[in-house]
Amino acid sequence: APGDGAVLLGRAAARIDQGQAAEAAAELAAIIEKNALWLDGQRALAHLRGELGLDPTKAIEHALRAHPKNPSLHLSHITINLEACRLAEAERAARSAIDSLGDTPWVTEVSAHIASEAADIKRADQLFDRAGPPAQIGDVANRVRHLIRAGRPERASELIDRWIDRDPDRLLWPYRALVWRMLGDARAAWLEGDARFVGVYDLANRIGNLSALADHVRERHFARSAPLDQSVRGGTQTDGNLLIRDEAPLSELRALILDTVRQYVAQLPPADVRHPTLLAHRDPLRIAGSWSVRLQGEGFHTDHVHSQGWISSAFYIALPDLATTMPGAESHPGWLTLGTSRDLAPGLPPVQLVEPKPGRLVLFPSTMWHGTRPFLSGERMTVAFDIARPNQG
Repeated sequence: APGDGAVLLGRAAARIDQGQAAEAAAELAAIIEKNALWLDGQRALAHLRGELGLDPTKAIEHALRAHPKNPSLHLSHITINLEACRLAEAERAARSAIDSLGDTPWVTEVSAHIASEAADIKRADQLFDRAGPPAQIGDVANRVRHLIRAGRPERASELIDRWIDRDPDRLLWPYRALVWRMLGDARAAWLEGDARFVGVYDLANRIGNLSALADHVRERHFARSAPLDQSVRGGTQTDGNLLIRDEAPLSELRALILDTVRQYVAQLPPADVRHPTLLAHRDPLRIAGSWSVRLQGEGFHTDHVHSQGWISSAFYIALPDLATTMPGAESHPGWLTLGTSRDLAPGLPPVQLVEPKPGRLVLFPSTMWHGTRPFLSGERMTVAFDIARPNQG
């Protein structure tokens, strides 16, 4: 099926799995050279090039020179730059879209989001006002982000309240947590304050050879740079769903993890239909995605969420000496921070700090903000996964 995009992407994934990432990128580039409007391929190539330390937007910029009036290519160009945290390039891409397409509403909306992410509050206000009321949940989330960053939690809360029942992917719940804490709303404790929401399990004595597991996982790290659309800074992330692999070290880890998740779920508070985590039906337990992150010295995770999951995690398999704090940095280097977004609401302290230890598994709601603090040197390697939300019927 040489024309089936899914098959071609599957072949690229297989090459990456076999340590042939550069070959996969070259094959995708050759296909896209002849099929510039294959957007899934453009996105896959951009992400792969980014992880290989190459310019992620090269192919899509070439495509735009041939198809300057294609809105989807322009949107992909902007999005890839945003995912790469290249805000100046994203703004230039948005202006290029305006030059080619005119000042269309979606370009105004995304330009406002770019301005807000760049902390240009005044310009973002002007552009959001020009764009008018948001029409879809993704735009609502961007407006809420802006209002929180601008220090207007009351307005953010009002907007969330109007849209929360039209938010099937729970994009707004993490922002609601921040807003309620900023406002001193007692509901913040109901949402994230129960001690049972964060489970810490030390499993080193049940792993066997943790060093051998670390060696096995380390071999899965092919990238030279962090993935574009993830929280990793100063490190790499594995490709594919790590814990569905059949190798004994990973299948044994999967079984141990699922057993521990069952313990965690069993001790959660009773069901509450209003709460994004306290589901009535809590089976089956299924790993929706899993990966490993390998951070090097001064690496960290930005604060983020996995709101489409149910339960998220961090399992520590290799750690450096975390006793020395980086000059000018926060205390507790390398620790996991829960409940704070330092980008949007830097005045809020973490709900909890968790010390990493080899063989330690930390479980928490997927809608809870989480990140890590940078550390001075060495290697900090984890396996992480999301548990899918069971169907509530």
